[in-house]
Amino acid sequence: MKHERRFITLVVCIVMTMTACSVVTPAATPTVQKTTHTNINHQAMLVNDSRYWAILICGSDDFNSGFETDIRDMYQMLTTNLGYNPDYIYYVAPANWNGASHYYSLSKTNIEAAINAVAARTMPEDNVFVFYNGHGSHDPWTIDPSVSPAELDGWLDTIDPPFLFQTRYCQQMVVMLQSCYCGGFIHTLTYHEAYPSGVYHRFRIVITSTNETTQSYADMNGTNDPLWDPNGPDDDGNPNNPGNGNWDGSEFSSGFRMGFRDIDSDNFWEADESPYMKKPGYNPDITAPFGNKNGKVSVGEAFNFTKYENCETVYWQSYCQAHGYSLEYPKLWDPVTQGDPQGINPSKTFIYTRAPSKPNKPAGQTQGKPGEVYTYTTSTTDPDGDQVAYWFDWGDGTNSGWTARYASGVTASASHTWNAKGTYQIKVKAKDIHGVESAWSDPLSVQMPLSLGMRGAHLLEHLFERFPHLFPLLRHSLGY
Repeated sequence: MKHERRFITLVVCIVMTMTACSVVTPAATPTVQKTTHTNINHQAMLVNDSRYWAILICGSDDFNSGFETDIRDMYQMLTTNLGYNPDYIYYVAPANWNGASHYYSLSKTNIEAAINAVAARTMPEDNVFVFYNGHGSHDPWTIDPSVSPAELDGWLDTIDPPFLFQTRYCQQMVVMLQSCYCGGFIHTLTYHEAYPSGVYHRFRIVITSTNETTQSYADMNGTNDPLWDPNGPDDDGNPNNPGNGNWDGSEFSSGFRMGFRDIDSDNFWEADESPYMKKPGYNPDITAPFGNKNGKVSVGEAFNFTKYENCETVYWQSYCQAHGYSLEYPKLWDPVTQGDPQGINPSKTFIYTRAPSKPNKPAGQTQGKPGEVYTYTTSTTDPDGDQVAYWFDWGDGTNSGWTARYASGVTASASHTWNAKGTYQIKVKAKDIHGVESAWSDPLSVQMPLSLGMRGAHLLEHLFERFPHLFPLLRHSLGY
């Protein structure tokens, strides 16, 4: 007994000396590599800035056809309504009307260069939106400046190749063409006839303002259009622009942009509403798939809104008939309706989607011992009700990777072991099923005190068992 008391006294003295030293010289906090992650917020709409790309091409400087207005307003819609990062928009036009970060003067060479620049920056999980507006011809089909379907397809293949075994640089591509006869591009942009199996793009949706035999029109009657919006985005301050709402650019692409705006101030974007029959001139006989009011606009909804409620209204039918014009015939090609169930579906494809909310601060033990496993939890909600996965950053240069998906609002967990003493900052972010990420959570600080080794730990445990009410500060500092 006497020797045991001496032994315990010796251990206490040693431990207290070590503890005092650790108070004088705190354990160094390991360097944590900071990750910058920015979400652009426009009201309720959030888009992760590293996932959504756009290539905007204006093939003509013919202002009377509304091309300048089209590309100006498309750029504004993407950056303002949908929250695209300007650094991920590539702009090819006769002039840099929007002050774009990545501007290329108009030429065939520069259209290819802009597409190649995007291909060099995108990743396989990214989304790419391509918009062209300008003049088009047929027999043979071309778009200005004399770009053939085969040339455009070859350039786009650097991002979105047709074969599964080739390296992909996007998970989906939406190509929208606004020109006369542009429907003649669909076959080449989707099929590869040189191959016996009829290989086609499973991850590319192509939208054209009209078919291969019909012209496409500029806005022909300004404020008399039943969808004219006096607060529309075409008031860009340009003195050469005839005025807000008086000139909406091309009929089809202006209607497409209207689908992503809340014209009637009912908290739903126009293409997300069902039905649309709210304004004079709408065709009450049209029976087409409309929006489902789920808070987001799919490519399919935007196309249907444009086709049925802008290009084929009663007003437009009577106007075109009175002026000797034929109606436009917008077309949409997607791999699902063409027979490939594994292709992307326009009803489930988005040019944008809302990000999950910022996750809750991680919850779990804030002090522990190196070498032990600790579990931490968090949760968040997704405004669209999508399932979400989580990524825990452990503050020591490692992370959890993406967890399994959880239902919106359900608590998720992940475990980690720190191998060295120090103070660590745990943070977490979420990602929905479309790949859009949230902001980082607030950090949780976790302390891993000095490890005494196996022999020292056993001695302490023996000491604390014999004297359970002694040394409360020592117990706290060492995580017992």
